[in-house]
Amino acid sequence: MKITFFFPYKYVSGVPILFSRIVNYFSNYKNVSIVDYEDGALSKLTSKSNIERIVFKDGVKINISSGILIMQAYSPEYIRPELTISSNVKLLFWILHSNNLKLNLFQNFKFLRYFELNKLKSFVELIDLRGGLISMDESTKFNTQNYLNVLLKNEIVPILAGTNIFKTCKSINDRNTWAYFGRVESFKTNPLIKFLESLDILYNKDVLDKSFIFHVIGDGQDLEIVKLFSKKINFKVNFLGFIENKNLYKIISELKISCIAAMGTSILDAMSLGCNVIKLNFFQNQFKNYPKYYFKTNENTYCLGDELVDKDFSNTFPVDLMDIYLNYQNNFNDIIKKQEIYLKTFYDDSKNLKKLEIAIDNCNLSYFEIGDYFKRSIFRRLYHKYRYNLFS
Repeated sequence: MKITFFFPYKYVSGVPILFSRIVNYFSNYKNVSIVDYEDGALSKLTSKSNIERIVFKDGVKINISSGILIMQAYSPEYIRPELTISSNVKLLFWILHSNNLKLNLFQNFKFLRYFELNKLKSFVELIDLRGGLISMDESTKFNTQNYLNVLLKNEIVPILAGTNIFKTCKSINDRNTWAYFGRVESFKTNPLIKFLESLDILYNKDVLDKSFIFHVIGDGQDLEIVKLFSKKINFKVNFLGFIENKNLYKIISELKISCIAAMGTSILDAMSLGCNVIKLNFFQNQFKNYPKYYFKTNENTYCLGDELVDKDFSNTFPVDLMDIYLNYQNNFNDIIKKQEIYLKTFYDDSKNLKKLEIAIDNCNLSYFEIGDYFKRSIFRRLYHKYRYNLFS
């Protein structure tokens, strides 16, 4: 059975990295294809794999005619109109973010879009019942359940670490060289800015040493916003831009980066690079107070990023971050050991690939069963006509 991965996107981010790792592994013994732009991230990351490539172009329809189609979970209302699917094709939707199966506007004012919400709820219940839904971790599953007021039976299928988790890189115990690693855009921007603000509070209170330096590893649409904010920061902030994974350890070693703040796939990459990792969680609004900061190893869960709300910002001073810094050198080796155990327990790629293969085998959801949900509203079709010249 052919396995097709759909994610047309031009910039390197968590989903194309995840899909590329699976594709590069599956291509050795399975019939695999991808749908992406010719110069898309997934295309580039799988350039050495012998697979079928369906070139995606804006405004040009494509058809998936057989096998199983794997994609990030979305409401059919928001799936690209260029994609058409034959009735016999199976579909497996993967929740890779807590907002994947939410309404795109006015998420917290559900009563304003009652009929759309009910349609989405019905869709999710059906694909879950037919084995066509999986979640990457506990938070994506539970947040989806809470938002839609449903009880999901789907399995947790974690993302891949994409590295040899049984051999981490040499570590550097230096409390004064930290970094952020990840995209600088979308839901990741607010947590990065708040983290810099929190560190600056500590610096101004003479908690941080004057030699403290912070590197930003990554690129994105909000980079200039963060650069502008960094001008208000009193310690040195160094922007390194996007760095390919194969070059990361060299850069981290040269700069002696010891601690990395991250979310999502970047947490796993940072752990494998021998850095202590502080987990960042995402939030939509601006808050005056500070969230709780902690090492990812404080949690024994698959979760690599959760959504924070008002009640999570109860600290008037970043005391947790202060404690991390002041006790950093004493706790460093213990955290490194805990991270090695965490990776082996939760993110062993061989085990998690097997979970994905089981989910693929157990998927009984065909497009024939959900085709009606792809009948989009007139407003969405008009938007597609305007954006992609496709009235569908």
